[in-house]
Amino acid sequence: MSQIMLYKLGSMITCGPHSLDYIIVDEGGVDEYLDKGWVKHPDDTVLPEPEPEPEPAAKKKPGPKPKAADDGENKG
Repeated sequence: MSQIMLYKLGSMITCGPHSLDYIIVDEGGVDEYLDKGWVKHPDDTVLPEPEPEPEPAAKKKPGPKPKAADDGENKG
């Protein structure tokens, strides 16, 4: 039976940009370790980047107030 190397984030080795722990398991026991969070490839250990928070909507500045109609009744 062949053996498979599995990975997860850790500190045992550095593989490119990844700091990883690794184990070597028999091919028949791979599913058990995958269920525990181990992965088959170092690139699979990279956590997805969180989605950026939406920028707050810009507040609209109020425009000038409309002037009152000059109907002759408003004499100050």
